[in-house]
Amino acid sequence: MFNFPSSPTEGQQFTPPGGVKYQFTSGAWVTAAITDLTVPGVLTVSGPTTNAIEIGRMDGVASTPVIDFHSGATATDYDSRLVASGGTGTLGQGTLTVTAAQLSANGNILPTVTGTQNLGSATFRWGTVYTSDLSLNNGVGDWTIVEGADDLFITNNRTGKKYKFVLSEVPDGD
Repeated sequence: MFNFPSSPTEGQQFTPPGGVKYQFTSGAWVTAAITDLTVPGVLTVSGPTTNAIEIGRMDGVASTPVIDFHSGATATDYDSRLVASGGTGTLGQGTLTVTAAQLSANGNILPTVTGTQNLGSATFRWGTVYTSDLSLNNGVGDWTIVEGADDLFITNNRTGKKYKFVLSEVPDGD
């Protein structure tokens, strides 16, 4: 709890430890206009009703930093949640854009429903895809492609049968 001045005057400002400025306005202490801000804990920017963008943890779990985009007033009523350093989160209906950086994951990146999301599109394709083995399963077939030292192999995961691709060398220039 902060020890606000006991007899403030209109417009008086107060900055407790932590750097958040307060101003006494219309008989109450309110957050002053902020240009540069360092806030330990939670910063909530509220709209006219319950909409908010929150940086920190509204639900009291201090071990995992988050950025929440709220549509409601409770800690779990968010449209999107970006989670740093572990934990789980979602990006709702939104778009995550990372520019001039590398997006790394220390875990799996999974679609929310099997067979409905794409990696790339007809107009925005990935360049080179680096992978170990390639598992293909669309509900009709179930195959795994594995590379050997000199050959490529494909295994039918339903029957267990393994096949070798027959490759023929293509001369340079073709």
